[in-house]
Amino acid sequence: MRLFLRFLTLVVRLSTARSQSYPHCGEAEDDILEEHALNTQLLQVSHALHRGPISGDFWDLKAILTDSPPGTFLSRMGVLVQAVSLTYNTSRPLDNTTSTSSHGEGFSVDGVKWERLREFDRDPTPGGVFARVFVDRGSKAGLVVFKGICTNPHLEQCQIDQCYLIRIQNYGLLSPIVARLGGFSPEACAQHQQHLDYAAQANQFIRQVQTALPDYQLLLTGHSLGGMLAIVTAAQQPHLLKALTFAPTPFNVVMKQELNFSQEQIRALPVNELVATCDPYDCGINALYAQQARAGSETCLYLHTEEPAPCQGLVLPYGSTSWREQVSNSPNSTNITAAIPELLCKGSAHRWRRYVDVVLRKNSQGRPANLPVCSTDFSILETALQAAR
Repeated sequence: MRLFLRFLTLVVRLSTARSQSYPHCGEAEDDILEEHALNTQLLQVSHALHRGPISGDFWDLKAILTDSPPGTFLSRMGVLVQAVSLTYNTSRPLDNTTSTSSHGEGFSVDGVKWERLREFDRDPTPGGVFARVFVDRGSKAGLVVFKGICTNPHLEQCQIDQCYLIRIQNYGLLSPIVARLGGFSPEACAQHQQHLDYAAQANQFIRQVQTALPDYQLLLTGHSLGGMLAIVTAAQQPHLLKALTFAPTPFNVVMKQELNFSQEQIRALPVNELVATCDPYDCGINALYAQQARAGSETCLYLHTEEPAPCQGLVLPYGSTSWREQVSNSPNSTNITAAIPELLCKGSAHRWRRYVDVVLRKNSQGRPANLPVCSTDFSILETALQAAR
């Protein structure tokens, strides 16, 4: 046991050391090998504690997304929705547009109490990766939530978020222009470079959580930027961590430039354990602007919902076999004037409070009104990969 505790201490030290000197694009080969060794050590810890790779656990994503048995989708997604809402509502700047039934200490779903572990609250100054951790002690299930961006151009925290989005090209070639339309100055990003190692911050954080909660089955989630951080963090520990997210920011640039993943490594990822759930316009428009937007993951679309007014009249992403051809031949991905209608649509479809309603709405039988349809084909614009299940 003493050796085990020494090893956990070593893991924390290694993780902290990497976060303090996180390399930029093109890191040296020995750093990559060190990261691989750390992944291997964590997997060995998992095996020693009889956790093993994910199999039939509390967070069975296939069961959740297919509502099998009935009630699974609303029960598990209810937990995620409450946790994401509480994360928005308890971190600066406060977002009280979505109410929760708690006072910040946690929440209950189907009579099960989910406790907020305040010792893991991550609220960096002046900005960076914000996160919360919730646990169900009875089932030994844990949920790690990464917060999405803030959008006030007058707050330094929000400026840092926006600079990171520009760096990872969330709107492809139009990213700096879209930021400017939101009131941000891309030129100001030069003073925030030391805070833009978001993937490294998230990776260090999850390793600290794993070390402290070795017998918990963890799921990573988040909305927007938070969803992206959940997926790229889980992707660094395939078959050990999973992510189920809401409208994640495109992450192909992050995987290639920050994680140094090759195309072969991205193709080898367990896509059914790295999942984006989305409004079709929200994530379809992402795929138009950001090449290979969510490659390496599965995208599940809420197809049976009323779309916001700015989206009505636009061609429905994934709604026809000609959709890709139509948008591929449009100038929107490089012409900001032509892109305005789609950007207005996406802004309306992307709001978190809308996802709360879309995800949890019930039909007359009390079943999910918007059970998503899943496929890797929905993750990118460029080519079809497989049929929807």
